[in-house]
Amino acid sequence: METEAIDVKGIRQALGLTQEGFARKLNVSFVTVSNWERGIKKPNNMATKQLKRLESKVVKIVTKFTAPAPSKNPGKIKLAIDQFALEIERQRSKGYRYGTMEVGEELPNGTVKGVILWSKLPIEQ
Repeated sequence: METEAIDVKGIRQALGLTQEGFARKLNVSFVTVSNWERGIKKPNNMATKQLKRLESKVVKIVTKFTAPAPSKNPGKIKLAIDQFALEIERQRSKGYRYGTMEVGEELPNGTVKGVILWSKLPIEQ
């Protein structure tokens, strides 16, 4: 029976941990976490339960953006960086933590499109 895939890397990033730190939290080796993230191995039943518990506490939001591409608009890069910095501060003020950013190919109009994944993990009592 095939089980639902768990986003191990996403959970780890939401916690703001390195692979080593995440491995310590789950009481497994760094190599084990690396293998899970690369899809080489799957977590065992106990680890799956731990991961699902952590995953259930993570709230994720996505910010889509369009920014000037460096090769077409070198003068506008500072503006894009400033806008990104403002978005970081806006999300942080709401308690969100930056997770990952994906930027697409440069478009003919001299821009790039991408998404930023933000995550929020409630403080455990």
